[in-house]
Amino acid sequence: MKALSILFILLSFTIPSWAGDVRWEGNYRAEGLRVMSPELSDSGNSKAYMLHHLTLKPTIDAYDGLTIHTRFDIMNNSRYPNDQVGQVFGAGLNSQPGGTPAAPTATQPGTGTNASNSNTISRQQRADFIAINELYANWAHEFGLLTVGRVPMHFGLGIMFNAGHGPFDHWLENRDMAAYTLQFGNFSVMPAIAKTYEGLFDQEDDINDYILHISYENPETELVVGAIYQARRSTSGANSNDTPAPIAGPTAAQNSNYEVDSYNVYVSQWVENIKVSFELGFQSGELGLVANGQPVVHDAFGGVLNLSWTPEKSRWGAELDLGYASGDDPSNESSYGGYVFNRNYDVAFLLFNHPMGQADFFRTAYLRNNATAGAVTTFAAGNSLDTEAISNTIFASAGVHYRWAEKYDIEGRFTYAMLDKDPLQTNVDLDVGMELDLSLKYEPFKGIQWINRAGVFLPGAAFRGGTNNFSTNTAIGIETKAAITF
Repeated sequence: MKALSILFILLSFTIPSWAGDVRWEGNYRAEGLRVMSPELSDSGNSKAYMLHHLTLKPTIDAYDGLTIHTRFDIMNNSRYPNDQVGQVFGAGLNSQPGGTPAAPTATQPGTGTNASNSNTISRQQRADFIAINELYANWAHEFGLLTVGRVPMHFGLGIMFNAGHGPFDHWLENRDMAAYTLQFGNFSVMPAIAKTYEGLFDQEDDINDYILHISYENPETELVVGAIYQARRSTSGANSNDTPAPIAGPTAAQNSNYEVDSYNVYVSQWVENIKVSFELGFQSGELGLVANGQPVVHDAFGGVLNLSWTPEKSRWGAELDLGYASGDDPSNESSYGGYVFNRNYDVAFLLFNHPMGQADFFRTAYLRNNATAGAVTTFAAGNSLDTEAISNTIFASAGVHYRWAEKYDIEGRFTYAMLDKDPLQTNVDLDVGMELDLSLKYEPFKGIQWINRAGVFLPGAAFRGGTNNFSTNTAIGIETKAAITF
């Protein structure tokens, strides 16, 4: 904390003596929710929690054309230490599972020994540290833009690469990279090299990303076209490959390098009052795993079509999302076919956002594990935050909103989905079910919003789990959240 204090002092006082300007922006949010029967079971259990989080993003104009960007995340969740989920209200000195776990395998706090580690007799909450998730420099000159450092990663609609720039986004994506952007009129080309993992200095046992981003933006025709390619490579055999073997099946084991390519294409065009956008994503390559004597390949596909209708002289508006994400077939251990959307990409309040049911129907358990979870098969819908993601599904989500006053906007949204593949190999039905959400947004001033939302999820036959015959009770959720963006 002493080092951080010195850093703030330097930013506040020392830097203006040599820098032209220091600009601040950021976002503070607080939110609370309750979900009744998230496991859709007869027990009637519900989950409830509150979160809050602050992001500060100072930009230092060091010299003409040279800027330094960073990001401080304050009040962070220890179960998800490298994301912007936010800390729970009630992070005690001896807390589990909301705050810092009392022990790696604990389900409840241990017995306190004094006021420093007892929730009942303490007089303060647990203090939090500041996380730094971005720090990079931009040098703009006549030939292009050079970027070096820990950089936010975002592309298109954000189905794969999503930096979490939304005021209520809980997840983030970044890279330690060196990139150079060349501008040719409306075209730009950015090659980049990123390092995901640095191994031993005297050995080539790293994990690197080789990235190429090409885009075209025409302000006159309002057309945007983009493409991004990322090749992720581990080196030195399996020494740097830490891919969780269980995602490919019970017999999988590491044996070679991780070599997976990701391709995404994005197009956006305004047609009068309608914005048409779509993004397609492909993943192919080898996971560096072997199952039943065969190398495990990654072969997955996903895409979204988004239509937004925003007439200038009307209080009405509408939006439609149509999407597909290929699912992994657990019966084929030599191929991993799951295309998993970024968790920031949400189409409903409950479905594909909060884990639902009593099994891993979308085969995303490896993504939803947190810092204290055990094996990849761990599943607990009642004790998870909004950790679910879109995968193994085809979905349609339509919303209509009406601004009935200058500061008030009301929206209704309907979502329906089906499974792509049987995730349990127990004759699971493909009908995921439907959800209806209703929300009210209040914006008293620019940069301030307060949203109240309620959702009802009517599970389909898929959540019975085929021969497992799980319960499929209705899930109901309510939430209130507010954000101040500056």
